[in-house]
Amino acid sequence: MRRSLLWITSITTMVVFPAVGAIKVRDVKFDKIGRDEWIRARIELVASDNPLPEPKNRRFLDDIKLHFYLIYGRQSTGFDFYESEVEIVSMEIGKRYHIDFFLPGVVVERDQLSKEPFAYLVEFEISGNDFPFSPSHASSNVSSNEAARGSMKSRTESEGSINRGILLPSYFAPPTLTNGESESYPAFRRLDSLR
Repeated sequence: MRRSLLWITSITTMVVFPAVGAIKVRDVKFDKIGRDEWIRARIELVASDNPLPEPKNRRFLDDIKLHFYLIYGRQSTGFDFYESEVEIVSMEIGKRYHIDFFLPGVVVERDQLSKEPFAYLVEFEISGNDFPFSPSHASSNVSSNEAARGSMKSRTESEGSINRGILLPSYFAPPTLTNGESESYPAFRRLDSLR
């Protein structure tokens, strides 16, 4: 009896996301900005639905974690792997938001990185649940290849530790790079401020 109650409880708390995404990645753009030519990766998002069974407010999608992977090719030494993540408090349904990540200009110059990466991948969790992949979440060279995306993630974990903390979310970037942009950013949960 106890085992069946646990099983029923786990079923009722599981969220099943619809095939049509609650979050759409509308665009991912790369620019060199600032005097030192930092690379900015700008992800444009819109929340189109709230799949949670009992949200606080159906007009908002809450508790979103975005994980961003980047691979840059180097001229003579293979690839460099970067990753970063942000936690978003809430997104209003239908409103467009920008999530910006930055690679420091000194790293771009040192490693002779081009503006465009070899590949990128965006992953989401909503309220602790993995969100289904959509082709718009990745660059075209990995979007239709699940094995390539898996390799990208595993190689970032195994080879990217040397670059951990280099790909910065907007709230860690120099203010001169984000001036006038804050209105398009969502509210972020800043766990670093609690340490």
